[in-house]
Amino acid sequence: MFKRLSLKKRLMIFIVGAGLLGTVFSGLIGYVVARSTTVDQTHAHLLAVAHARQARLADYLQSIDNDLRIHASGAQVVGALKAFDAGWRALPDPEATLQRLYIEENPHPVGKKDALVGAEDGSAYSATHKLHHPWFRRLLKTQGYYDIFLFNAEGELIYTVFKELDYATNMNTGEWKGTELAAVFKEALGKGKAGAIAFKDFQPYAPSHGAAASFIATPVLDDGQVIGVLAFQMPIDRLNAIMSDTTGLGETGRSLVVGRDFMLRNQDRLSEAPTILKVKVENEVVQAALAGEEGVTEIDLLGADEEVAYGPVEFHGARWALLSTQHHEEIFAPMTSMGITLLILMALLAAGLYVGGRIAGGTISGPIADLTNYLMALAQSNVKVEVPHSGRQDEIGRIAMALQILRLSETEKLELQAEQARMQREAASERTAILVELERMLKAQTGEAVESVAGTTALMSEVARELVGTSSKVQDNAQMVSVAAQHTLANTQGVALNAEQLSLAINEIASQVNQAASQANSVTEEAQRTQAVVDSLRAAADQAGAVVSLISEIAEQ
Repeated sequence: MFKRLSLKKRLMIFIVGAGLLGTVFSGLIGYVVARSTTVDQTHAHLLAVAHARQARLADYLQSIDNDLRIHASGAQVVGALKAFDAGWRALPDPEATLQRLYIEENPHPVGKKDALVGAEDGSAYSATHKLHHPWFRRLLKTQGYYDIFLFNAEGELIYTVFKELDYATNMNTGEWKGTELAAVFKEALGKGKAGAIAFKDFQPYAPSHGAAASFIATPVLDDGQVIGVLAFQMPIDRLNAIMSDTTGLGETGRSLVVGRDFMLRNQDRLSEAPTILKVKVENEVVQAALAGEEGVTEIDLLGADEEVAYGPVEFHGARWALLSTQHHEEIFAPMTSMGITLLILMALLAAGLYVGGRIAGGTISGPIADLTNYLMALAQSNVKVEVPHSGRQDEIGRIAMALQILRLSETEKLELQAEQARMQREAASERTAILVELERMLKAQTGEAVESVAGTTALMSEVARELVGTSSKVQDNAQMVSVAAQHTLANTQGVALNAEQLSLAINEIASQVNQAASQANSVTEEAQRTQAVVDSLRAAADQAGAVVSLISEIAEQ
């Protein structure tokens, strides 16, 4: 199929194909390199973001540690714990009384019970509450804690800022003794050492209406003796604020914290539904992070292909998996744009190459077509047409020069052929004249020979008649005459046969003469054959003469 195409089309296909192939090849290499570079940069960037989130989270958790230790050893907390414990003990039924005064009869709605500075029951506890509650409330607001708890050594929750359902209950014997708050209290009290920390991971906490709650606690000592426990209910909002920072993550990036139970510890910013302790993320990436590993990989996370940087976060025996992710679609959006741009450029290049190919093809194939047409004319011996493009200095010009030489050679050849044709015509005319003359001469000679043979034959017939007459008279030599007569008859028959052969030879001569007229080139050979026939005729005549002599001798005998 390709061989049937014209040179112009072949050149155009070659130019366009070579250009497009080079462009596509370069574009693919560029695309692959750019994609690889993008992946490497994205991995490095996500890992850096994950490290930054780990550092911020660690700093925040460390700040809670420090805050807890500082306040647990400060005079404000030690004095407040001792005063609340004394006021607690002075009440006849502390749990029922305090829940009634600070929860049931609190004029502020749920979630805002902290607005009550102190009940007006005149008790020492309420007086202590009015004194210390504003300070604890400011601490809570300043540090962003969800709640602050004071326990005495017996496990009674003698003070909280928000007064939820666990307020004024006993963590050892009360309704909430099986909660994470009770566990963190018991662990901190059991440590019995200043600065010792007990921590419990986020779990749904019933007294907080099922909200996710994490607790951290430390013993409170007075003169080296453990008098109670200070505990903070860690805020989920601060953790969310750290993890919701989108710096360096674009539109689809996010940071997630996953616990050992594979449940999210923060709100996924890409989800409108609550995700804290409600969405489970269990895959090899989370498992690797919980095993203490870190890295970057590609994975389908929560229904979308994402690049994920992962690593562990350690805090007082708890380990979380921290993930920093970004959707492929956003990461490779520049690559998609680049691919579209490449396609547009290739389309424009193809158009340019097509136009250039047509121009280049015409520049090359046009002169070649002209030279081809000239060759066709030259093949038909048309040397009057001038050689095209003979003035060019490139390969086309060199081909034209070669054709000019061929033209000169063809001109000389035609002139030589014309001269040869003229000479052949003259030679043919001369041969025709010679043949005509030879034909005339042969006819004349052949006529004379025929007349001579005919006369001889008549004479021989007369002699034979005379011999027959003589034989009847010579009775004595009848037998000899009879034999001689038989011989004479045989000879006469031979003469007759020779006469027939002579007639056939004459006809053959006439036929050969006619052929000699049409075949000028074989005139000489025909003449020679004719001469041979004449010689044969002469020999036959000589033989006839000898026979006549013999007959005469026999007749004489």
